[in-house]
Amino acid sequence: MDKRIVIPGEWLSNDPSLSGKGTYVKAGNVYASLCGLLVEKSRLSVIPFAGPYMPAVDDLVIGYVTTVTPSNWIFDIGCPYEALLHVSEYPLRVPSEEMSQHFDVGDAVILRVRDVNEEMKIELTYKDPSCRKLNSGVIIDIPVSKISRVIGRSGSMISMLKSKTGCSIFVGYNGRIVADGRSEDIRILTSAVRRIQEMAHLSGLTDRISQYIDDLYASAESAGKTDISAETPGLPERKEGTVSGTVPESPDDVPETAQEPSSVSDIPESSSVSDIPESSSVSDIPESSSVSDIPESSSVSDIPESVSVSAASDDPSDGIVRNAPENHETNNDDGFSVSPKAEGSSYCSCFKGLFF
Repeated sequence: MDKRIVIPGEWLSNDPSLSGKGTYVKAGNVYASLCGLLVEKSRLSVIPFAGPYMPAVDDLVIGYVTTVTPSNWIFDIGCPYEALLHVSEYPLRVPSEEMSQHFDVGDAVILRVRDVNEEMKIELTYKDPSCRKLNSGVIIDIPVSKISRVIGRSGSMISMLKSKTGCSIFVGYNGRIVADGRSEDIRILTSAVRRIQEMAHLSGLTDRISQYIDDLYASAESAGKTDISAETPGLPERKEGTVSGTVPESPDDVPETAQEPSSVSDIPESSSVSDIPESSSVSDIPESSSVSDIPESSSVSDIPESVSVSAASDDPSDGIVRNAPENHETNNDDGFSVSPKAEGSSYCSCFKGLFF
């Protein structure tokens, strides 16, 4: 196989049957239509150094749906011209109102180029076993001129990439590659494809890329072990009652009274002031005793016997007062039971607003 650089218009052969990609026939002679590398196999073809994809008949390409009409799907296949897939080139009969149910805008599809005329009207077909809609995987875009290096001689490069990464890979002639597999394998495959793109001018590229992939997997495995060994113990679980979004340094740092009741109904009726046995009520406290949440000038005896206090804290608003349903001496006009206050005493200002 001979390779050399050619320019547009350069004569290549006098045998029209040898005309391939990147060439044209004029007066029985074959000429180069692109500036690039001439590849002489069964046919003469020119691989461009750069530039957009120029479709040829029978090319398998990966396209994106850009427009849906009553009779056509219009695709972007990475060339300067639109490509059309007529509804008749779909394997099934599709009514016009159901066109979007099969291919919608943004869908990625593998298609085959059916025809390209002189006016660059590109017709596609979906009637091919290789054609399919892409529902998973990652699409990698590379220059069209590098596609032959990704495939390799007799498919050596693409076979090595599949065996090393375990990914399923499809290479389109329009510079788009679809890869499907585990996320870590796809990441390494993408890095390998980028390395092929950078080193396409070197010989022995398949062996170089094979070693590169081995190094990437070795680095990933080493990094994974390091991460596991360096793992720090997890933070303690947030207890109920702590502020959302913060984590206490240790479970002992969270006070038992940190949980604020969401409503009065959430507090058991048997609750009483902290530091007093649960079985005790306010009425059991000697009159000389005082509570930290009650002003110093007031005594506990000023609190009606039917009232119990719970969830004491530094904020007087945290105190919850409820009316006990039993042992009431009088009923007010609104139906609330109120114990009579002690003679000559006044209610504490903390509870004044809770009585009618």
